[in-house]
Formats: sequence, structure tokens, C-alpha cells
Amino acid sequence: MTAAANSNQLSTDLFFKVLSEDPAEGSHAIYQKMSGDRYGNVEYYTFLTLPGPVGIASLSGSLPVVAAFMFALTLVGHSIEWVASRATQNIATAAVAGVSLAYLTVQMGFPWTLLIYAIELVLSVLFLGAIWWLTKGLTARGVRAG
Repeated sequence: MTAAANSNQLSTDLFFKVLSEDPAEGSHAIYQKMSGDRYGNVEYYTFLTLPGPVGIASLSGSLPVVAAFMFALTLVGHSIEWVASRATQNIATAAVAGVSLAYLTVQMGFPWTLLIYAIELVLSVLFLGAIWWLTKGLTARGVRAG
């Protein structure tokens, strides 16, 4: 709705500015200004209107960009779930990774924070996978030695 209401401002340049925008901008961010200040100035909290991935991609003013952005997010999310499943050999780890990514994706306010979270998630999953493979190897050696 924010993109539709501001159709004269939409452009690929705006889309890329929002993609690289610093989360420290908070209520002074591009999307927040476009959507209007509904929360006022609260001293200890920052309230934001969350655009989600479709809202962010819509700022490009192009339906193909929206479709490509959503496809890319889906592909990246599925790839992270696949890595979680392969690294840990545990479907529950893949499910938790997928659910957390899905939640943070639909709650996206700043794409940069989602990217940082995705990197942290992959590193955590790889760490868990390394521990799993290490303990599996140690257990296998212990069984052969015994």
C-alpha cells in the first residue's frame, strides 16, 4: 500500500537504496518516511512499520523485480535449509532454520539485518554440523576400539 500510494517516487534506484540502508536509521528510514509516522516520538522504544519483502521489492515500481526478489529469497532460504539438513543430518535443525528464516523474512524491516541473520544462521548450522560429524567420528572410533 505504501508503494501504491507513492507511485511517483518508485524506482530501481530507490529499491537499491532501501536494500543497502543502515538499520540505525530506524524511524528516519526511507520506508518509514514514505509510510508516514504513525507512532510518534517515544523515548525508549523505536516503533516501525514493517514492509516485508514484497513491500521492499515494490519500491522498485516493477513487477518483474518483485517476482525476481521473491524468487531469490525463496531460493536462498531453501538453500540454507538444505545446508542445515545436510550438515547436521537432522531434519529438525532444517525445520528450525526454515521457520526462523521465514519469520524474519516476513518481518523484514531492513534487508541488511536479514542478511546478517542468514550469515549467522549458516555459521551456527555449520558449527553444529561440525560437532555432529566430530562426535559421530569419535563414537565410531570408540566402538571399533572397544
